Amino acid sequence: MTAYGREHAPTTKGNSPATIGYNIAALMTWWGARTLANVKGETCRAYTKFRSANVKPNTVRKELSVLSSAINHWHREHGPLESVPVVSMPEKAG
Repeated sequence: MTAYGREHAPTTKGNSPATIGYNIAALMTWWGARTLANVKGETCRAYTKFRSANVKPNTVRKELSVLSSAINHWHREHGPLESVPVVSMPEKAG
């Protein structure tokens, strides 16, 4: 996530670097000590439950989309990864 924030965030047109930084900071509270091997449906659902106590489902979904983008960025720019995990996200709210 650090490489994504440092290398991609300053050049993105979709979200501001500050927004990406906020999402990365939120993700790190849960994922900071975990590895790519931990990215699976079960842990993504646990993250959703953890974050849903404080933020709306669409915020959690956005944070997890940043995690997915960071993984894909690493795979493209620094990989290849042997396996690229799929990040499970909550349903879009209404």
